[in-house]
Amino acid sequence: LEAGLMAVLAEPENARALYEQALRKAARWRQWDYVRDSSTALMELLVIDLGRHDEGMRYWDLVWGLSENNPRHAAVVQEAYGSVLRELGRYDESEQALRESLVERERKLGPSHPAVGELRASLSYTLILLERPVEAEAEAGRALNILEGALGPDHPRVCAARTMLAELLQTRGAIGEAESLLRAVVSSRRRLLPQ
Repeated sequence: LEAGLMAVLAEPENARALYEQALRKAARWRQWDYVRDSSTALMELLVIDLGRHDEGMRYWDLVWGLSENNPRHAAVVQEAYGSVLRELGRYDESEQALRESLVERERKLGPSHPAVGELRASLSYTLILLERPVEAEAEAGRALNILEGALGPDHPRVCAARTMLAELLQTRGAIGEAESLLRAVVSSRRRLLPQ
């Protein structure tokens, strides 16, 4: 928890040290779920936040080995791996990992769970990088519908999904639709700000 907070507070080196400490303690006490979770977080932090790709990818075999026989854990790990692969510019592999995770997440959590919406948004981003805007727009729309239904119209994740979809609409020239979505984002932000 403390390491995650350090990562959010833009202190990735402190977060790295805390994740490594958690990993050592979990391994010492044979707490394999904590080993998996710490290794996953460490892999993402090293690759995405610190740009230390080779060092981060060394954790993949450990993470996958502790997850592959548990479908719920495997879906979470596949999603993290998809994000890491995207960061490495391996977009086709990223798409495959995210789609595999999506199938399992939908099966376990149902198609309207917010985690499914977040995963669809991540897949949309990968599709943008693969220069497949039609598919990206469809996934972004699905993500927005799921997140808005689950979290309500003013949630920050909903605003982020609206913004992503608006950018895709704007790219293909649907300015009116994009403007409508961005106005909704501004309205949501105004409602959330203290008066």
